[in-house]
Amino acid sequence: MLDININSLTLDEKKTLLALIYNVLVSDQDYSDDEKYLFGNLMDFLDVSFDFNTDMISKDTIIERMKKLSRESIHIYMDVVRLAIMADGVVSYDEEVFFRDVFIKLAFDESEIDELIDNLKYGQPL
Repeated sequence: MLDININSLTLDEKKTLLALIYNVLVSDQDYSDDEKYLFGNLMDFLDVSFDFNTDMISKDTIIERMKKLSRESIHIYMDVVRLAIMADGVVSYDEEVFFRDVFIKLAFDESEIDELIDNLKYGQPL
């Protein structure tokens, strides 16, 4: 079972994570009711409120903030993101492309990117 240590994230890191998740969920142009429900549950899980008018940030700002994260925090981000995008049961092509772009901009090497994408698609049982 997936064990996510969200308590090690700061409030700003949690809000950045929620902005990232929202950007991922809408990247495939299919923001389903299940994903909307899950986003609300993720706010509860992370114990943080999220105001779309004031807390939403661009993909470029998310990447800049993620550059300051430790590898451990990035892995926590990816575990939570996986929970969100698996709401519809599959990692879409657009979601995979979104993350490849993020990881390239975070200066991960190709093998690390492949490993992170594979974990996103086929990782530990939820």
